[in-house]
Amino acid sequence: MTREHGQPIDPVNSSIMVVDIGADGGVFELPGLAYRCDVHAFDARPDSCDTIAKDSNGSAYRSLTVHNHGMAGRPGLRRLYVTKQPQASSLLKPDPNIIQRVWREGDGFNVIAEMEIDCITLSAFCAREGITRIDHIKIDTQGTELEILEGAADMLSRISVISSEVEFVPLYQEQPLFEDILGFLRSHSFRFIGFKEIITNDGDPNGKKIWGEAVFANTIFDPQSETAMTAGQILMDLGFMADGKWLLADCGFTEDVIGKVARDQAAHSGGSLHRLELNLIGRAQALNEQRRRAGKKPINFGLIKSVLTRFKWGQRILGIVSRVRAD
Repeated sequence: MTREHGQPIDPVNSSIMVVDIGADGGVFELPGLAYRCDVHAFDARPDSCDTIAKDSNGSAYRSLTVHNHGMAGRPGLRRLYVTKQPQASSLLKPDPNIIQRVWREGDGFNVIAEMEIDCITLSAFCAREGITRIDHIKIDTQGTELEILEGAADMLSRISVISSEVEFVPLYQEQPLFEDILGFLRSHSFRFIGFKEIITNDGDPNGKKIWGEAVFANTIFDPQSETAMTAGQILMDLGFMADGKWLLADCGFTEDVIGKVARDQAAHSGGSLHRLELNLIGRAQALNEQRRRAGKKPINFGLIKSVLTRFKWGQRILGIVSRVRAD
């Protein structure tokens, strides 16, 4: 695969820089591209970092480095509010009035401890590690996503794709909402691609939206560049095939090249079966996350696992389904 003018692009073997901020529960980003990914995973809680590497699909990545460090918009000590449901812990204090309106039962957001943690900015981390570009960043920090992005303003032009948790109601005090993140990223030449998931208060797709995972892509790339090629592939692996193709077309790649990239990406990602797997996993994760945040016991998927092991196709799915934790 070549550019019309310049050196060949190898979209199969070029490395992908991934940063996962708020990696509690494990790293499972970009499964179809994992063999090319150098991943830096962050979490502020030491107990979480102890299990990230074990719970992640680490063997699939080119490299995986876990950092027990807080990430914020400014460096220094910050207070972490540790909640009964650990995944709800945040640098922002939960708002009990809003949480009560969302979930009338459950105590998952109850603060059980407070601790001081040392925080670093994304820009400072990249400078320290010699990282000059991030192909994909995932942020899930319970309300401080915008702050982290604001603290990396000098890096934003060198970030290709952003996946961020967003809220539609302020579960935490002084928490920015989806439209705040959308406006900030638009002002830095990112466009909104879509939602990977949306969580409502009652599980009804038409219910009150509470939070979701939003995907944004940079709009400024050098024409027919390796960076642009990788960004298109990342969008495809995230499930946004049409947007991946659109980005590549905007960057001057021919229809033949785009078609080949899409076919290759589908093959690496397992095609329609892979998308079905991810859809099922996403729904199961969303269900268990909703139950955890409501203080309810997650569903145990052990029975499903025992059935899947009887079939070859089921054994393949288990490699991904194992990320759905019931503990």
